[in-house]
Amino acid sequence: MKILDKPLWILPGQQFRVCLQQPAGSGKLAVDFPPSLEMFDQWDQDEIQRFYFRSLEPGTAMLKFSGQGRKLELEIEVIAWADLHTRRKYRNVTLPRIWPMDTSDYSDLKSARTLHTEEDLANLRKGETVDQCS
Repeated sequence: MKILDKPLWILPGQQFRVCLQQPAGSGKLAVDFPPSLEMFDQWDQDEIQRFYFRSLEPGTAMLKFSGQGRKLELEIEVIAWADLHTRRKYRNVTLPRIWPMDTSDYSDLKSARTLHTEEDLANLRKGETVDQCS
């Protein structure tokens, strides 16, 4: 069994898809999932199977797929809304890559600000608005 599509992280209330590939003729996959997720659709196309879920609460959810002697466990992290901007790593890249307004450190992924000037940031920190059209 091969994972073709899955989310990195999701938020409570968010819908997501898990797409799996298996050898042709293997039949329909069974899935076990915790009460913190709701499965609202499944699309079985023999070799490619799609499962559609909605997260109901934050935490770690383990999906267990099985069929034709094959098993796959897939852990999905549901991030609480309050933790949305907490830094996480994916393949040695720190996410979210939203530029922190309170620091001016640069990295090998970003060498300069591209949307706001230092003056814009100072105004935003004071609660003022900036002109987005200039």
